[in-house]
Amino acid sequence: MVGGDGAAAPGGYRAGMPEPVMSFDGFDLVPITEADLPRIVAWRSRPEVHEWYGGRPVTEDEIRRRHLESGEPVARCIVRLHGRPVGHLQFYEYLDEWKGAIGLGPSDTGVWGLDVYLGDPALHGRGIGTRLVRGVAERLAADHGAERVVIDPHVENLAAVQCYERAGFRRVRLLPAYERVRGAWRDAWLMEFGDDAAT
Repeated sequence: MVGGDGAAAPGGYRAGMPEPVMSFDGFDLVPITEADLPRIVAWRSRPEVHEWYGGRPVTEDEIRRRHLESGEPVARCIVRLHGRPVGHLQFYEYLDEWKGAIGLGPSDTGVWGLDVYLGDPALHGRGIGTRLVRGVAERLAADHGAERVVIDPHVENLAAVQCYERAGFRRVRLLPAYERVRGAWRDAWLMEFGDDAAT
């Protein structure tokens, strides 16, 4: 991503690039900008990504509306690893109107969620996703006061489920017919971070 005169800034960033909202272990989570849309479209066009994240390729207009114009209280970020863009991650505190979809109610407070994918399939299976989601979950608890951190992979996405388990998430609830993908309803797992995850 290049802004201003393109001069390199400290930390490997270029002038005009947003500051990271979270940094740890070589990862920087940087807010998505208009300049990121072509990269996101390219990532989401890969079957290994859209099979589990949206169900189909997307256009720049769709990504712009969803990530830049929605107004939802969601931190939508490009993940950079040692300066290299490697994926997308968004995190958010659950609003009351969102909680019912995962079997929670208004009394369940301090619940945060995250959604993630690595854009390059060559990065899969190397422990990057495990380090990433563990680090984000830890920082949501430490820096944002999250009492519970959850994620909701499709049941059939065994690689993701295993990745999240290695990161410290536990399956706590089946979410039947959770998401409609290409005309078919898919089940998901509600997974929660920490050994004492609620059941």
